[in-house]
Amino acid sequence: MKSLFALVVVLLLVPVTSSHAAITRGWAPSGSMREGRADAKAVLLDDGRVLVAGGSGGSPYGALRSVELYDPATGTWSAAAPMRDVRSSLGLVKLTDGRVLATGGNPQSPMSNEIYDPVRDLWTPVNTFNNQMRSGGLLAALPNGRAVIVGGDGGTSEVFEPRTSSWSTLLTVFPGGGVRWLHAGAVAALPDGRAVITGGVSPDGGTYTNFTDVKVFDGAAWTPFPNMLHRRSGHALIRLPGGRLLAAGGSGNEGFVWPAEVYEPNVNAWQQAGPMLSNRFANVTTALADGGAMVIGGIANNNGLKSTERFVPSTRTWTPGDPTLTAHVNHTATLLRDGRVLVAGGRPDGFNPGPFSGATEIWTPTTTFAVDPAAGFGDQVLGAAAAGGAKLTNTGDQPLITDGASITGPDAGDFAADVAACRTVAPGASCTIPLRFTPSVAGARAATLTFATNSAAAAPVIALSGAGVAPPLPLGAGPDGDGDGVPDAQDRCPATRGGAARTGCPAGLLADPSIRYQRLKRGIKVIAYYVKATTGARITVTCTKKACKRAVAKGAGPKPVRIKTLNGKRLRNGTRIAVAVAMPGRLTTTVTDRIAKSRRTEGRPRCTPIGC
Repeated sequence: MKSLFALVVVLLLVPVTSSHAAITRGWAPSGSMREGRADAKAVLLDDGRVLVAGGSGGSPYGALRSVELYDPATGTWSAAAPMRDVRSSLGLVKLTDGRVLATGGNPQSPMSNEIYDPVRDLWTPVNTFNNQMRSGGLLAALPNGRAVIVGGDGGTSEVFEPRTSSWSTLLTVFPGGGVRWLHAGAVAALPDGRAVITGGVSPDGGTYTNFTDVKVFDGAAWTPFPNMLHRRSGHALIRLPGGRLLAAGGSGNEGFVWPAEVYEPNVNAWQQAGPMLSNRFANVTTALADGGAMVIGGIANNNGLKSTERFVPSTRTWTPGDPTLTAHVNHTATLLRDGRVLVAGGRPDGFNPGPFSGATEIWTPTTTFAVDPAAGFGDQVLGAAAAGGAKLTNTGDQPLITDGASITGPDAGDFAADVAACRTVAPGASCTIPLRFTPSVAGARAATLTFATNSAAAAPVIALSGAGVAPPLPLGAGPDGDGDGVPDAQDRCPATRGGAARTGCPAGLLADPSIRYQRLKRGIKVIAYYVKATTGARITVTCTKKACKRAVAKGAGPKPVRIKTLNGKRLRNGTRIAVAVAMPGRLTTTVTDRIAKSRRTEGRPRCTPIGC
C-alpha cells in the first residue's frame, strides 16, 4: 500500500439510477434449454459461456445432434451449430486452444469424432479411432494441448493430436488388455499435469468385477499408481487443491460405495473420508470454488433426487447442501467462472426413457464481506470530475458476487459508480469500486450507493459526499501568507507551503501498517504489528475499546517499525487500530485498520483537508 493514494479516472463510469436486484442464494431457475436432453455433456468455454452437446431426447427417443450455449451474463440459452453426427453418452472436452472435441456416442458410427470452433460456430470432422469402438470411455484434455481417451468398449487408450487431427496407436491401460467400462478420471489432477484413471468394472466371463487400481498417463505410457481403498465404477473423481483427489460414490461388488476417499500426495496414498449421506446413481459431482465438491441429484429407488451434498476437505466429511428445484438424473453440472454452478437437463423421474428435461437452474454460494462505509471527495470545482473508490473485501470462503447497483439521494446525479468492475471477488481478496463525483451546483452534495451481493447480510451501503466550489481566482490575485504562490483566499493549507495543483497543501506521508495475527473465535491475537513511515516522521498508534496502550515511534522509511505494545494483544471484533504519521510542513496521514469476522481489514491512507 502506498501513502500517496492515486485516484484513477475511469472513463466508462456512468450514473447508476436503477434499483438493485437481489441475488438469489442457493438454487434459482435460469431459463430452459431449447430441447430436453439427458446423457449430454457440457464444457465451460474460454469466454465464460457453457456449451451443452448431444445426449438423448426427442420423440421418438434417440441420440441428439443439437448443441446449445448458455450465457451466464444474461442467463439465457441460444442454439449453436449442430454436430455432424448424433451423439449420446459422448466424450466432450475443451482443448487448450479453446476448441471443443466430441468423441463417440454415435450408435451408427461409434468411432467418429469431430471438433468445434466456438469463434466460427463450426463443427469439423476429425479422424476416427484406430479400429476401436468406444462407448462410456473417459475423455480428458491434457495440458500439452492433446487429449486422451481411455476404455469404453476396450481396455486401451488413444491420444488425440489436434495439429494433425489424428489419433495415436492403441496403448494398453490394464493388464491383459481387459475390457473396462464406466471409468472415472481427472486430467492434470497431479502437480505435474499427468492424467489419472481410477477403478472401473469388467464384464469378462459374465461376472461384473469392480476394481481399486489406478493408472497415470505421462504422455507416453500408463503406469501404476497407489490403489484406492475401495472397488469403484461409475464414481466421481474430483481434483482438490494441493494435488489431492476425491473419489466418491459409484458401485462396488456389493452395491453402492458409501465411504469416500482422498489421495494425499504428501504420503502418496489414498486415505479414508467420511461416508456420503445418501446412496445415489446417475448423479453429477463438480468441484467448487472453495476447494470442496458438490454432489447433485441422481437416482435412488428409481426416483429422481433433488438433494445435494457438499464435501468439506478440511474435515473430510459431507454436509447437506441446498436441494435443487427439480429432480435431475443423468444431467450436466458446470462450475462457472464466478463460483456459481449451472445444472442442465436430465430426467426428472429416474431411468425411464422420458420425459427429457430442458430445465436449468443455477446455484449461488453464500459468503461474507466488508466494505468502506463512506467515500468522500472533498471540494471539487463545479463541472469537473473527481475519481475515487470504495474498498470491497470478501471475508468468506466462497466467491463474492455483486450485481444491480443503485445510487439514491437528493444529489444522486452528481455521483457515478462502476460496481461491475467488482463483479466477482475471490475469497480473501479485495476490490476497489471505481467512483466519480462531478458537482453540478455549489455546496455540500450527498448520495448513497447500494448494491446486491450473495451474502446473508444486508446489502452494502456506502455514503457518498463531496462539495461543489466555484472555479478559483487566477494565481497571484490576493495576499499569500505562506509564500507558496497560492493566494490565501484559495489556499486550503494557508500555514504550510504547497503547490497550486494541491491548492496550497503539501503531500501526505508514507503510512503503511502490516500485521501478523492468529484468528480467534471472536477476534484476533496479534503476533506482530509493523508500520512503514516516512523517515523521521512521528508514528502514533492507538486502539479503540482500550484494547492497547498508545504507542509512539519514529518512521524509518521502507524499513518496518515494530509496534511492541501490540505484541500478543487479543483484539475483539469491532476494534479499530488507528495509525497517524505526522511531520512539520506535511499533511498528517492516518490509516485505520478494523477487526471484523476475526480478520483484519486494512484501511486506506487519509489526509485532511485534501487527499494525501
